[in-house]
Amino acid sequence: MNYKIIATSRGDMAVAFDEEAVVGLVLPFAETSSLKQWVLDHWPNYQEREALPETLKQLEDLLHRYFDGEEVEFVGIPVKTPGKTEFQQSIYHALRQLKRGETVSYGELGERVGRSGVARAVGSCMANNPIPLLIPCHRVLPSSGKLGAFSAEGGPAMKIWMLRLEGADAAGRLTV
Repeated sequence: MNYKIIATSRGDMAVAFDEEAVVGLVLPFAETSSLKQWVLDHWPNYQEREALPETLKQLEDLLHRYFDGEEVEFVGIPVKTPGKTEFQQSIYHALRQLKRGETVSYGELGERVGRSGVARAVGSCMANNPIPLLIPCHRVLPSSGKLGAFSAEGGPAMKIWMLRLEGADAAGRLTV
């Protein structure tokens, strides 16, 4: 596996990939040294590369444009769908279909894959999502209308920032 550090207007981030698809993504860190330590801790055997493979060439441009506030979609970027079970993979696949500015509750996302009463299981999928933004877990909110957790650098504040950037209706009522 390989990774590339990408500088964005929000900070440096990292993308892990093989020759065909994205396998991991780390949202921007405020400090490059903290990002590099995260990479060493979580991807110790990955090799740093200067460029993305041909299949992912447009990703770097899309990331720059996204963090600059442009409306972009990542649906065309190939990802290795994470998850060990069919349920987990179906949740991640359904999540990739959400459009910019669209949010769902954990329960609603479960219902989209034909399962009801699985909000906690969906929450577990979100907490273990290795490809945030491309599999947009920040768009999943508790049915209570509260923010919910966000495991990326910056935590809930980053989640709110991303939702506001995307013009999500829920963003106006969310606070850290």
